[in-house]
Amino acid sequence: MRRAQEVRPEPQPPAMHSEHAPHSPPQRRTGAALLLRRLMAPGEHLMRNLRMRTKLALVAAAALVPLSLLMALSLGRLWDDRQIIQSELEGARVAKHLVGLAGTVQRHRSLVHRVAMGDTAAAGEVEDSDRKLAADVAQVAQALQGLQRLDLRDDWAQLQKQMLALSNGASDNPAAVFDSHVRAVRGLQALIETTAERTLLDLDPVAETYYLANAATHSLLQLQEATAQARALGTGILMRAGDSPHRRAAVLVTVGQMERSAADVRAQLAALQRAGGEVPGSAPQALELITRFASETQTLFAG
Repeated sequence: MRRAQEVRPEPQPPAMHSEHAPHSPPQRRTGAALLLRRLMAPGEHLMRNLRMRTKLALVAAAALVPLSLLMALSLGRLWDDRQIIQSELEGARVAKHLVGLAGTVQRHRSLVHRVAMGDTAAAGEVEDSDRKLAADVAQVAQALQGLQRLDLRDDWAQLQKQMLALSNGASDNPAAVFDSHVRAVRGLQALIETTAERTLLDLDPVAETYYLANAATHSLLQLQEATAQARALGTGILMRAGDSPHRRAAVLVTVGQMERSAADVRAQLAALQRAGGEVPGSAPQALELITRFASETQTLFAG
């Protein structure tokens, strides 16, 4: 009985070796937690002492302020994009009028040159061309008056006088008349390039729009002028049998400019296609006809 009443000690769990002992948290981790707790202590104290209504207002403000800022930034960017698009549209309208006027000047030059070379049948056409030139100049002047973002009045003032002076094209010096038309076309080309630069037409961030606008305001104008010059000079030579060799050389030089400009236009249209844009349907056929015209003109005047 005495043995039965003896309390036996409970068995102790075996001692764990050092490799099985639980790892104590690193001291630096405890220090980091204490530091974070101290930093958050003012905020914790504030939130514990605020009313629930005030807490909800703070949470709402914390969410609404960043959202409002992001919305303001987005609206500002959309407004900037709108301004750029409006500027490009205005530049495109101006460029359209100027390109049309350049074509009128080129046709006028061809007719005046034919009359100067002895084609009296073209005299009536010159009068019609004079009226068309004056009407197109007035149309461009009216279009430039209504601009809101682009101011070309100083650039256009001197060029307008030059355009109107072309109507008095009768002269004993055909070369001088021809050169005056060439200078007028170059002035229009420079004004078109100025318009494209100021309205960001040739700096559009979209690749397809960039290539299309660049071709319309640069390469196509150069190709158009080279083709018109070759046509006018070649017609004058054919009307005068036995014309001087330097006139034939001038035609051949212009044909070389045509070929280079046509190559530039093809390169830009190919880049437009690679960018996902659509090439105007008449462009390949027009380039093929211009290439054929250049080849036939070179064959005719190189011999």
